[in-house]
Amino acid sequence: MFFSKAQPQVAPLWHVAIVGLGFVGYALAIVPLGFLTSSVLFCAVCLLSLGIRKPLIVAGFSVALPGSLFILFNHTLMLPLPHSSWTHLF
Repeated sequence: MFFSKAQPQVAPLWHVAIVGLGFVGYALAIVPLGFLTSSVLFCAVCLLSLGIRKPLIVAGFSVALPGSLFILFNHTLMLPLPHSSWTHLF
């Protein structure tokens, strides 16, 4: 009547596969590249694979989320995250 039963949207299998491979790549890259670089790349890959196509949103979210976590853990909580050769600048 008033409400129709909508079918839940299911992500295509290749979306899930890309995110899963992204997790593996992230785990392998976090030590040599550091937290900040690998997290920015991981966020960008996940957003693009899940269908977010606006470059400003992808770039903004991919930099803002890991950057804020980096500041929170390294500077506020004094809990160091894995770093690369250039993160000493922050």
